[in-house]
Amino acid sequence: MTYLPELNLWSPGIAQAIRSGQLKIQRGQWLRCGNNPHPCRFVGLTPGGTLHVVHWRGSKAATNAHFLRCVQSHRESEQAATSLAE
Repeated sequence: MTYLPELNLWSPGIAQAIRSGQLKIQRGQWLRCGNNPHPCRFVGLTPGGTLHVVHWRGSKAATNAHFLRCVQSHRESEQAATSLAE
C-alpha cells in the first residue's frame, strides 16, 4: 500500500470513509485537521471507531518521538485485544 496525498479529516466524509474502510490509509499517513498549518499523522483506528492521530508537538523531533510511542502503545493494545478474543 502506498501513502495517499495529505487528506483533511475535517473534509466531509473523510473520517467516516476511513472508519468504514471505504478509504484505506496506513499508519504514518499524513493528515490535516482543518486549517491547522501543521499536519498530523495517523496512528490507527480504535475498536470503538476513534481515529488516533498525533498532532504537532512543537518540533519535528518531538512530534516524531510522540508518534513512535503512540504506535507502540497502539500495537500493544491491538495485541492485547487479539489475546482476549482467543
